Amino acid sequence: MVRENGFDELAFMEKVKFKSLVDELPDKKAPSATVNPKDLKFLNLVSVKLARKKLDCNRGFGLCDFKFLPKNISVSVAKQAVFDGEYLVELKTDTLNSRYYIELLLDEEFPEGFDKNDACLMIDDDLYWINDSVTIEDMNDWLNSDEMYAEMERRIDYLFETGQIARGVVPFVDSLGQHGGYIIDVVGVPADIPGGKIPLN
Repeated sequence: MVRENGFDELAFMEKVKFKSLVDELPDKKAPSATVNPKDLKFLNLVSVKLARKKLDCNRGFGLCDFKFLPKNISVSVAKQAVFDGEYLVELKTDTLNSRYYIELLLDEEFPEGFDKNDACLMIDDDLYWINDSVTIEDMNDWLNSDEMYAEMERRIDYLFETGQIARGVVPFVDSLGQHGGYIIDVVGVPADIPGGKIPLN
């Protein structure tokens, strides 16, 4: 798929590589040399699927879906709920500006032959996540293991009751991380603040 500005999404996706906590060791250091960093627990993990929603989430360069993972879960357990085309990242908090966001970072140098100004991440529609019975059932199926239950103490709790990523165009940020990346804002209703909302801006 080639955009009006000449940017070839399919060719870009064949060459670009993004960081995922499933594949990469977290930037956080283990508390001791005997602890595998992948076993460290993260307060909030998010799985994002890269593809264009208007292309049935099968191809193209965009964000077509996301899901929150339970609170205080390790990467080694969370990876059971991460599938092809998805990347596991950490939900971050900007307390100064009262916002949540995720960083989608390149794992290698920006691919040659592409203009960074054209390489925007497309979000074709507003995306939603809801902590409802279907979500709970799916997550139980994906993470149904003794290891998960031991970590979660047989409870699956989330930071949000609902979450949203707004439709839009996300520019490439050259200064982000080691090789650049994308900052994606997340709006959510916290589970412990009924009716509360973290604003997008």
